[in-house]
Amino acid sequence: MNLEQPNKESIEAMREAERLAHDPNVKRYSDIEEALQELKR
Repeated sequence: MNLEQPNKESIEAMREAERLAHDPNVKRYSDIEEALQELKR
């Protein structure tokens, strides 16, 4: 296992996280309680 180079799944996850971080249409939460309330709906 090479810890210097992320595997394919990790690279894809990082790209998705970057895309979501810059997408103005993605729902954002101010704290964990708000996010959990949304999950319960």
